[in-house]
Amino acid sequence: IISILHCGPKFHADTAPKNKIEIILLHSSHHTKDDWKSSGVMEQLCQNDTNLVSVTAIDMPFKKNGIQLFETFWGLRHAGIISGEPVIIVTPAASGKTIVSAAEIDLAHEHTDFAHTLI
Repeated sequence: IISILHCGPKFHADTAPKNKIEIILLHSSHHTKDDWKSSGVMEQLCQNDTNLVSVTAIDMPFKKNGIQLFETFWGLRHAGIISGEPVIIVTPAASGKTIVSAAEIDLAHEHTDFAHTLI
């Protein structure tokens, strides 16, 4: 089980507005999901009048691989946290290795697209 923090609306794939923004925040090896909240980053990302920005910070150990990232992504979708459509992933430091692993898997066409922007 992955521990998360969430702010903003939770979108369902069938009813999500086309102009929604879903952001997943990963963290480096020396931090946790709580740092996204205590730093004010989550609040800043979720402050808008449109109700179209959904932000999820997850505690996923930075040594996870791409398969585990896909499993987390689909678990968040199944739990109704994200729509399952491509998201924006913010990944500092070592957690970026997980994204590289996921990209390699995706290039092999084993999974559908899960991210449209990586930061």
